[in-house]
Amino acid sequence: MGQLRAVVAVRLSDFTDTSTSPERQTDAGNEAARDLGARVVGYPVDLDVSASKTTPWERPQLAEWLNKPDEFDVLIWWRMDRAVRSMADMSALGHWAREHNKRLVFAEGPTGGRLELDMGSATGELMAILMAFAAQMEAQAIRERVTGSRAQLRRTGRWGGGQPPYGTQPIPNPDGPGVVLGEDADAVQVLRYGQKLLHAGMRPHPIAEHLNGMAIPNATRHFALKAGTSTDKAGNWTGFAFKKIMRNPALLGYAVHGGTIVRDERGEPVIVGPEIFTREEFDAVGVILDEMENPNADKRPRKDSGSRMLNVGFCGGCGGKLYPTKPTKKAARRYMCRKASAGVKCARPVSIRADWLEDYAEREFLKRFGRMDVVRVVSHGGYDPGPEMDEVTRELRVMIARLTEAKTRTTQAVWQERVDALEARAATLEATPVTEPYEEQIPTGEKYAAMWHNADDMGKRRMMQDAGVRIVVQRKAPAEGKTRTGRVTRLDESLLSFDVATNRDPVADAEAEALYQATS
Repeated sequence: MGQLRAVVAVRLSDFTDTSTSPERQTDAGNEAARDLGARVVGYPVDLDVSASKTTPWERPQLAEWLNKPDEFDVLIWWRMDRAVRSMADMSALGHWAREHNKRLVFAEGPTGGRLELDMGSATGELMAILMAFAAQMEAQAIRERVTGSRAQLRRTGRWGGGQPPYGTQPIPNPDGPGVVLGEDADAVQVLRYGQKLLHAGMRPHPIAEHLNGMAIPNATRHFALKAGTSTDKAGNWTGFAFKKIMRNPALLGYAVHGGTIVRDERGEPVIVGPEIFTREEFDAVGVILDEMENPNADKRPRKDSGSRMLNVGFCGGCGGKLYPTKPTKKAARRYMCRKASAGVKCARPVSIRADWLEDYAEREFLKRFGRMDVVRVVSHGGYDPGPEMDEVTRELRVMIARLTEAKTRTTQAVWQERVDALEARAATLEATPVTEPYEEQIPTGEKYAAMWHNADDMGKRRMMQDAGVRIVVQRKAPAEGKTRTGRVTRLDESLLSFDVATNRDPVADAEAEALYQATS
């Protein structure tokens, strides 16, 4: 019989753990192989892999060797917990060893010396199961310690590890030991952009498609790219994922566990990260999403037409909006009355070349507004304690129900502490007045002419809408004795009127856009 062939397997759950580093495990495995007189033929190394969550056959490097048993005789680990942490996995590994006549060796056994399990004997099999049981209990204890320590960190405002909320990233605690959450500038920019799109009326599903079209990584891909790990299973933005992120109270800086806000002994939310949205901004986003999720609302995703004159140009015959047509080989792009599409007859429906109407609108707009300063309207949110009061009320109902179900005085005391804290917070919120929001107009130093020339069609339309521009186009009357106007070769500006109205109707504008989408 030739020299024994050994495989030294290495596994590590946390690559930063130096006490069980790959080098230490490899050295111990090599020493065990030398003691056995074996030649090492392979080193399967699986890093950042948990034995509690994966079987030996689910670890990429180790599975490759387990699936070619003819190429080695001995499988060596540093210790039992490097191989398995459950009795079921140990049983499966033992069955595999018996079937393929393999020796399972651990460089360090319970007493410190090398341990070899003879899976062909009842004693060896029993020893393996008992050791796996001990490893399983240790894994359970580790989970409980980690859960407890993370809960304590959450209560003290420190970050306990894991994937942080989107928009944040772990940073050293500037005020003491441990780690806290700071802003992730790239993700915050995406959140602010998403907030802007929601306020503009875009629904979550089109927003997700828009973000994907801009090649903006979704949350999973974003974290994987920052960590330098695989993005193969990261996927893309979805409307559901976008809504979930925008509704996460972590955007307020709150510690959140299991979807519930973590509160301190006074019932106030524990602050663990930066305030990306103010309470007013967060609540406003929630209101928008609630309205969009109304079952009576139209769920069809719509794309903006990109038309410059939609909701700006109007038909003089009926007062309806002018809608753009698509150019053809025989006809240029035009704006025309579409009242007939809505089942309403227009006495004198208008149709005008798009470039004529757009050029006229540009000349008249810049004539009136070009030299004016652009004013930026800054909204200052007020404060309404109502939404947080609703959260506290929901938690109080749960806590009081658990208090009444408690069977021991100790349990009752624990739940009573939570109820007292929530009641104290409720009293504070009830005493907090509602502050109304207000707007402030701040000059930007930029002229409308410069902004116009830098804007696309949608931007120019928005500028005209914000200014209250209304352009009415009349249909040219036919010459006396004629029934048709004949060929029109130039714009007759006497048929157009440029007015600046106030108090535009956003609902009517939205209905006009919907009609265009439905009939185009």
